[in-house]
Amino acid sequence: MSLTALIVALGLVVLFVAPFVIAMRNSRGKSKKVAEEFAQIASSNGINIKETDAWRLRIIGIDSDSKKLVYIDRDHKNINPQIIDISQINSSSIYKATEAQLAADGSNTQVVNALGIQIALNDGKNIKLSFYDAAYDNYHEMGEMTFKAERWIKKINATK
Repeated sequence: MSLTALIVALGLVVLFVAPFVIAMRNSRGKSKKVAEEFAQIASSNGINIKETDAWRLRIIGIDSDSKKLVYIDRDHKNINPQIIDISQINSSSIYKATEAQLAADGSNTQVVNALGIQIALNDGKNIKLSFYDAAYDNYHEMGEMTFKAERWIKKINATK
């Protein structure tokens, strides 16, 4: 193989790989900023988070001592961070938002567009914490997000 062919091949590999490397670095930077924001929100409210879970640009955490739940979602840019007093929770459950779509065989099928935890507070207010949104998340992650939401409902109930 000639030196010129080798240089051209390496150049093509770099051109192909560079966009992926740049995207990964940008994603890590955004995730780090969200984690820093989450920690700042918790500490400024006197919350000592004991357990956390992070995925994409979302983080949920719980302080079992002060009975506080903190949730931040930066995939949905306009959603404010949530600080929930667990002692004020009446109930929590999984919610799924679905819509009917026409399948290839002509039948209607239900497609999940959103999934998360719905929290009903003692004062009648309802709060939804998004774990999966079809606009932002990969459809194949829905099973994992369902499991994650169920696990967090158990943690919330155990802290009550």
